[in-house]
Amino acid sequence: MADDHIPRTMLNLMTGAWTTKAIFVTVKLGVIDAMDGDPVSGAELARRTGTDPDALVRLLRLLTGLGIVDSTGDGFTTTPLGDSLRSDDTGSMRDLALIYGDPFYDAWGRFEDVVRTGRESFSTVYGKPFFEYANGEPELARTFDRAMSAGSVFFAEVPRAVELAGVRGIVDIAGGSGALLETLLAAAPEAQGVLLERADVLEPVRRRIEGTAVADRLDLRTGDFFQAVPEGADLYVLSRILHDWGDGECSSILANCAAAMGPDSRLLIIERPLDPGRPASFASYWDLHMLVVMTGARERTPDEYDRLLAGAGLVPAARHPLPLDMEVLEARLA
Repeated sequence: MADDHIPRTMLNLMTGAWTTKAIFVTVKLGVIDAMDGDPVSGAELARRTGTDPDALVRLLRLLTGLGIVDSTGDGFTTTPLGDSLRSDDTGSMRDLALIYGDPFYDAWGRFEDVVRTGRESFSTVYGKPFFEYANGEPELARTFDRAMSAGSVFFAEVPRAVELAGVRGIVDIAGGSGALLETLLAAAPEAQGVLLERADVLEPVRRRIEGTAVADRLDLRTGDFFQAVPEGADLYVLSRILHDWGDGECSSILANCAAAMGPDSRLLIIERPLDPGRPASFASYWDLHMLVVMTGARERTPDEYDRLLAGAGLVPAARHPLPLDMEVLEARLA
């Protein structure tokens, strides 16, 4: 038999979009949540999810090949990989599947235009830039915020990578659900935290932490990082923020951070840096994704981050690797 490695590999690459949509539909229709641990027949799953039995079984066949479900003589069950798509799973990736398989998927459908023009395509498809559109679509905004938390398996590693002894004040700038800030506060028991976010993002955080031990240590503050950042903290955090913006906007954000920092303050920039020596890293994928979805957004090389820091009166102090090709870049005042 002829060696089919090259065509097989290329076919797997070319049909990747089908996988994205298959996972999206699986989550959207509640297929994973409808599996309760015991094997379930395709017909019963179709009844539970309101889907066509034949079409669902054909989808489940692909999911079996992807390792998301197992097929037994008695029916279908989820695998540990599939369990990561459950709505109640700790660190669930369900919302990532929803946002990658719908609004972002639609924007990627115009990728040829993006490469020809250098302009993002989200606003072409949806009529507005992503953040402006999401502000008018509360459910999308909530899905996006939850998706950002879902992609945060590296959070637990941040306190292990960064020295927190003596830290008394932490400001997480546009920190979403506050999950990273809570992780840092747990590792720095004498510290107080400020979560700087939009009012609509803070409200569910307020409800979630009400009556908990962390509530007394966490100040939920409405603000805009383009205007000002709270002053006087020991530690400032920008986690996956700078890659959403062009160099001009990043310079403004960093300048506001520098203006708020004291001589001993540190700024933690958590991003997925481009490494020219590793073209297959996640950063290369996300760099294109930023190009498709947001105007001016991009992943950057360490040298590019250093230049942005220098322009804001900051200098790099240390770099710490994190899972999934993420990195903590520590910076101080020059």
